[in-house]
Amino acid sequence: RCLHAAEHPELLFEAAWALTNIASTDRTSVVFEAGVVQQLVLLLRHVHADVREQAGWCLGNVAGDCTTYRDAVLAAGALEPLMLNLQQPASPSLLRNCTWTMSNFCRGKPQPDLKAVAPAVPMLAYLMKAAEDEEVVVDAAWALSYVSDGESDRIEAVIQQDVAPRLVKMLGMNKMSIVTPAVRTLGNFASGDERQTQVVIDSGALPALVPLMSVNQRNIRKEVCWLVSNIAAGTHRQISALVGEPGLLEAVSEQLSESAKWEVRREAAWVVTNVVGGGQPQHLLRVLQVGALKHLCDLLDVSDVRILLLALDAIDNLLTQAPKLGASVDVVHMLQEADGVEKIEALQEHNNEEVYRKAARIITNHLMLEEESENALPNTTAQGTFAFGVGPAPSAAAGGKGFFSFGAPAPAAPASVVEFQPSHVAF
Repeated sequence: RCLHAAEHPELLFEAAWALTNIASTDRTSVVFEAGVVQQLVLLLRHVHADVREQAGWCLGNVAGDCTTYRDAVLAAGALEPLMLNLQQPASPSLLRNCTWTMSNFCRGKPQPDLKAVAPAVPMLAYLMKAAEDEEVVVDAAWALSYVSDGESDRIEAVIQQDVAPRLVKMLGMNKMSIVTPAVRTLGNFASGDERQTQVVIDSGALPALVPLMSVNQRNIRKEVCWLVSNIAAGTHRQISALVGEPGLLEAVSEQLSESAKWEVRREAAWVVTNVVGGGQPQHLLRVLQVGALKHLCDLLDVSDVRILLLALDAIDNLLTQAPKLGASVDVVHMLQEADGVEKIEALQEHNNEEVYRKAARIITNHLMLEEESENALPNTTAQGTFAFGVGPAPSAAAGGKGFFSFGAPAPAAPASVVEFQPSHVAF
């Protein structure tokens, strides 16, 4: 009832303040079910700035509680009057609170309909690029990350505002509160189509990512690896830009090592697997040069089946492409040096069917042939000289009349190897 006392701004302010406090607790439903949302939306246009600010703050708390309340606030028409307050803020605090509220309008899964929040994107982009208040920049950046999370049309709505250069500049700031939403938004761009991914590269993001791979905050390293993995899933040109960036692939390999935190290793595994699966021979050579094969072999011991399968896929692709890497590159020997052969053989006993089938395929297609080649010795004559192509004479019973029997059945496969038709590895 107090929210309808239009001629008493002090009372309106105090009522909105009280509702804001209630909505900030686990009793938000009390505020929502009281039916005050529509009146709070009307107060966003009140002549007194402190009333507008408090109404916006309260709506932000309601919208941030759950997606049902968020959608109801948007359906009540809160976006337009909130944008008016962002366009002409009466005070720094009003600008901060209304930007935060706008970020809550864009936040949550399932996401709000793009049409419902798209009108706010230009204003959010402007605030992120031009605002001097750090809190405003951060909240605007998070809002843009929420909007751009998803399909290409959502990404495009944000990219069209030419925010990529500003986001890259934010990567170089020392405050992780600013860096984090910038990385997330650029990662969203890189997850889009080929052109959207190229926007990230053309904006100069790759060199800015290298120093972030060594910061103390593991969440930042994880986000950066995720971003890079999206680029690694791109075109040959985009993979070339990635592997050609000084220090970047080396940093990824380091985050793939056993000393890195698991959630970071997991994202780094996606980078290497995507490069190996979609790259050209020169890209695979770079993967080997930075020591990533050893780290892939270290992943063959982990309990995470999905990552285990990623490592096996990457190793399988490296072995398959080995003939194209040059005679001086012995991938099998490198695998042996990293204890990979022994680990792959052991995985034939894994309780996950897909794991043991992939392991058996690698052994059958790549490692058994190598072992047979190493073990094969030329025949010698009675005088001890080499007799190439000469084998023991066949018996008449086997071949008939002293001739070779080419139709004889092939020797059975070793019992430890699971026989099956190789399948195509899709990336």
